Amino acid sequence: MTFARSHWTLAWVLVGIVAVIMFDVGRGAPEYWISLWSAVLLGGPALAFLWSLRYRIEVRRDGLTAVSPWRGRRSIRWEHIARLEASGYVSSLRIVSEDGTVIAVPSLLGGVDSLESEFERRLPPRLWVEAFKKLHRFRAR
Repeated sequence: MTFARSHWTLAWVLVGIVAVIMFDVGRGAPEYWISLWSAVLLGGPALAFLWSLRYRIEVRRDGLTAVSPWRGRRSIRWEHIARLEASGYVSSLRIVSEDGTVIAVPSLLGGVDSLESEFERRLPPRLWVEAFKKLHRFRAR
């Protein structure tokens, strides 16, 4: 599961805007400093957003693995999942293992619905039903 194409498109549009701002104004023009700061203020968040799009969840036979540019790899085996929590603050699903390892699944991540079907197949309903009800309510807002 990775982020949807629309998120990638948005990120590249931001990068394009930064490129136009930087290369549209010549170095000697009085607007140079304005364009430079505009590029920095738009480009910094755009690059951070592009970097964060590298986050993904790998669904495997033995469990789940989160691959994050910020936190590295974290894995939880199916039999070690203790609970699922829906967080309304950032609209995400938190998968918590018995040893306290947490994998966050943002609702913007493409494939959340297919992850729900994996939970249906592999976990008892008491672990996932309530969390997905809450997550669907948050996503509907």
